[in-house]
Order: sequence, then structure tokens, then C-alpha cells
Amino acid sequence: MLTAFVILALNAERYWPLWMSAMQAIQVISHLPIIFIPELLPQAYGAVIGIWSYPMLALLGIGTWRHRQRLKKFGADKSWSNF
Repeated sequence: MLTAFVILALNAERYWPLWMSAMQAIQVISHLPIIFIPELLPQAYGAVIGIWSYPMLALLGIGTWRHRQRLKKFGADKSWSNF
């Protein structure tokens, strides 16, 4: 999923895919402590992993809402860069 978000962020004209990639990267990096500290409390591990889900969902909702607003206002919305 992180790879997909990074590819999307590199090709998109919007900022939300970049933010989504950053949040997903934090979530992926959050898996590292459990590798080195297996006795880590499952509740703490779950909280760290799960806490980023809600901002990511909110960001996706805001990005979708703003896209719909641009479509209403301009009739078209350029999503991808040309390079």
C-alpha cells in the first residue's frame, strides 16, 4: 500500500497523496519495534498502528470532497501531472 501511495503521490497534482504516503510510511515504520521488542504490549502496538487509520480516512474524505467541489465549479479537474 505504501508503494501505491508513493507512486500516486509522485504522479498526482494534489497534496493529499503525499500526506497519505507520509502517514502510511509512519504506519509501516511503526511495525519495526515489534520485531526488536517482541514482549511489547499488544495494546500499545495496536494503538500506534491503528491511530493513523483515522487521519488517513479523514484525508481521503476531504480529498474526495474537494475533488467534487472542483468538478462543480470548473466542470473538469486535472488530476495527473504531465511529466
